[in-house]
Amino acid sequence: MYSYSIVAGSLPVSDYRSTVSVNRAGEESTIEWTTTFKPLGVAESEISQSLEDFYQAGFDNLRKLLGIPR
Repeated sequence: MYSYSIVAGSLPVSDYRSTVSVNRAGEESTIEWTTTFKPLGVAESEISQSLEDFYQAGFDNLRKLLGIPR
């Protein structure tokens, strides 16, 4: 498990906290990336979609690095 916060940056959010965890079940593992934040001046759905796109790109890159088909 890895947790981090963003205290300043270009995202219009405050109180951003995120955790990436790996959970093993038998011979397989799953990766979960969770985030909490407060939107600043934009709709929460807009920020959520941007973050989902970012996380998906991260998962896709991890699959590529590990040689795991999508």
